Amino acid sequence: MDLWIYAAEAVANFFPELAASVASDYAMHLQENDTILRRHRWDKNLFPVNPLDSCPHDLGGPGEDPFFTANSYTYRDATIWKDLNCDLILCLYREGKAMETEWRTSRFPAVKAAIEFLQVFDRDGDGLIENEGIPDQTFDNIPMLGASSYCGGLWIAALLAGSKLASDAGEHSLSEHWDKMAKKAMQAYNDSLFTGSWYRVDTQGHFSEACFIEQLFGPFLARRLGLGDIVPQDYACKALKSIFERNFLDEGGGEGVVSLAEIPPAAIAKLPHQDDTSFQTKEIQPGFNFSFAAQLEEWGLFDEAEQLRKTLYHQLYVRRNLVFQTPAAYDKGQLTCRAILNMRPLAAWWMKHKETMDS
Repeated sequence: MDLWIYAAEAVANFFPELAASVASDYAMHLQENDTILRRHRWDKNLFPVNPLDSCPHDLGGPGEDPFFTANSYTYRDATIWKDLNCDLILCLYREGKAMETEWRTSRFPAVKAAIEFLQVFDRDGDGLIENEGIPDQTFDNIPMLGASSYCGGLWIAALLAGSKLASDAGEHSLSEHWDKMAKKAMQAYNDSLFTGSWYRVDTQGHFSEACFIEQLFGPFLARRLGLGDIVPQDYACKALKSIFERNFLDEGGGEGVVSLAEIPPAAIAKLPHQDDTSFQTKEIQPGFNFSFAAQLEEWGLFDEAEQLRKTLYHQLYVRRNLVFQTPAAYDKGQLTCRAILNMRPLAAWWMKHKETMDS
């Protein structure tokens, strides 16, 4: 699901019923309760396969019984991730617009359960859910603590989408309640996370002050899906320009956008895997890069988007000759890459030329 949120629109453009069926399968599994225990890959603790109201990370692996037994991923305990429920709600909202009203209303119980499951993680009452100091989101090697720009933005976008879906389902008081929750969370998001130059990774973690590639992912999806603005225009443009300069031109060396720039030196020692501290921090991840290029376009920074788009083309298809084998990541200054045939780079379908947008 954490990759599918980036890829789903590309599929929905051509096969809307297929995209809707994926969202529907995840909604079904969210409302199941598989308490059989799995073993965590790293700390060896046990956690339930698919607890009630927690969106599964995946719909199963080939070593088990895919589509019946979900959550084959054990790299982290994804049952407590803060982005998956939000991703699901946004997928149900987007795919639901192409389906009939009955399709949306019949899946509304999953939307309600997903929001209520996450709401308990707003422990200080400011409207934003908090991360727990571990990698509890798709950047599964980057710990986040407190309110985070990535999960917080997705949470607000999910509340806005949930409000619309509640209205469709005739739950008008709930719709109004979630809309008010979203507005309260927006205030906290902008007050607590915006530095004046970009949005912090989080409010309390070791990487808080670093410049993070996907700090505006939730606000971007909200705009793209017609849910309104979460962040002010000038804040967004300042943040995007900061990422472009720091993560792309400076630390990315103009070869692509690294996920984290200006990491405090003391924070490096806090990364989970000390054998490779560049993993998810200094490597260039095409899926997030394509997403970032689309965000630049969304807020009118077309020249920067075009420069990044040309760079990605050169690095992937000219220099590395990967053609359709777009990887999860490649390394700056080297021809090495990892995870060939990753799904997240389908975010490339979000990008549009300026002339197309103007027309």
